[in-house]
Amino acid sequence: MTGIIAAGAAVFDDGMLRIARTEPPPDGLVLTGEADEAGYRPLVEALSRLVGRDGSGPAEVHLDLSGLEFCDAAALHAMIVLARDGDRRIVLHRPAAALRALIHIVGWDQLAGLTVAYE
Repeated sequence: MTGIIAAGAAVFDDGMLRIARTEPPPDGLVLTGEADEAGYRPLVEALSRLVGRDGSGPAEVHLDLSGLEFCDAAALHAMIVLARDGDRRIVLHRPAAALRALIHIVGWDQLAGLTVAYE
């Protein structure tokens, strides 16, 4: 997939973090603002709804991170863990350089279920 992911209605927006569903296909979320401690629970909830509480959601999930100005390690881990659990493929679109570096440093770029897309 290339280009900008079209965002649907916001599922969470507290003025610091905005989480919107994409309009399928593909199935995913667009994150803008700051994903930190305050936005952690809403992010986990949005991810859980997207993949299904029983894991029956889409086999491929796209997360557009191009609008994230800040993302702490806990929020990034909440996204990455989806690639470790089951047969799901997670595609992180346009993460900031600092996030790409963190993904590489901790070895998450070696996860078979994770793809980092730079377009």
